Amino acid sequence: MPTINKIHNDKILSELSVQYKNAEYIADEVFPKLPVKKLSDKYYIFVKDFKIPETIRSIKGIAREASFDLSTASYNLEKHSLKDYVSDDEKDNYDLKDLLADTTEFLTDKIKLRKEKITADLIDNTGTWSLGVSLAATGLWTSNSVGSNPIPVIDTGASTIITYSGVKPNRMILPRDGFVACKHHVSILDRVKYTSKEMTVATLEGLFDMEKILVPTVQYDTAAPGVAASVSALWADFALLYYHRPNAGAKSMVTGRMIQKVRPAVRRWRDDEREAEAVEVTEHFQPRIVASLTGYHIKNTV
Repeated sequence: MPTINKIHNDKILSELSVQYKNAEYIADEVFPKLPVKKLSDKYYIFVKDFKIPETIRSIKGIAREASFDLSTASYNLEKHSLKDYVSDDEKDNYDLKDLLADTTEFLTDKIKLRKEKITADLIDNTGTWSLGVSLAATGLWTSNSVGSNPIPVIDTGASTIITYSGVKPNRMILPRDGFVACKHHVSILDRVKYTSKEMTVATLEGLFDMEKILVPTVQYDTAAPGVAASVSALWADFALLYYHRPNAGAKSMVTGRMIQKVRPAVRRWRDDEREAEAVEVTEHFQPRIVASLTGYHIKNTV
């Protein structure tokens, strides 16, 4: 009998392929989106004022005056674009479904990864926040001791935000290393040992009094081009408590906004000299902290 390799020629299976990419980005979920038409503009900020004015009015007296004050800030969107060329030969010989669609998806994913990095760098910059703490070595949540209990740290952060802004934080960013440290922490396990066998994100949301905890797992390669890959977590060692409103209006207080053009642009055009189709993906955006006193940054959690 002939051998198997003589009666069967291997070919690419169109129903099966493997592409390594991040499963989920959180940049667009961290802050409410604010679609804009202009690349740059200004917006108003109501000056913080918690003073209680005198309101008693005598008979036939005149009402006292009370006025609010405004300041302005500005945004300036950055333009991010990537393109690639799909030749006629490549398209004709591609064994999967649609090379142009896969190219567009690849370029879009790379811009999303850049957006994630910009957002993470903004949030993990201690200069961004007026409120926060850096944990000492004995207070790291990986220390797994009563003295490193995450719950009092988070309660203090929430109380500090209330004191300075008047709102209670309802969201938390907790990168995976910090999440794992919390779920195995002796103080947290002691709180739930009689009520639950599970230790999930939802469990921590209840313990930390948060509507939602985001646990980013995005990875990126820090190596220079042509050098062996060096993959690490994109979201660094920190945690952030902040205030989020999904349907934030013009005068709503929120920690930040994701300011961006109404929709990303995808362009395609023919390049006859290359005998190829060009695909270009563009997005204008800027993550912007608009009420820093509603955020509390916890550095060095693990």
